[in-house]
Amino acid sequence: MPREPEVHAWLALMEIQASRSRARVGPAGEPILLLDQNRALWDQLLIRRGLAALERAEKLGGRPGRTRCKPPSPPVTRER
Repeated sequence: MPREPEVHAWLALMEIQASRSRARVGPAGEPILLLDQNRALWDQLLIRRGLAALERAEKLGGRPGRTRCKPPSPPVTRER
């Protein structure tokens, strides 16, 4: 496992982005905005893996880079 926090931060970003892939596109291929996505389609395993990678990045510490330049946004937003 790499000891660079930036590697884990990038992995977190990829996992959390991938978790929404089924909810991002409608039946006709049209894009669905984040606020309109069906959260039941989000892959909870990928979200947990992404959050675990983010936690590893934080534990490794070091100076924040491009991926860890600000506090992370929660991957699951509140229902409207």
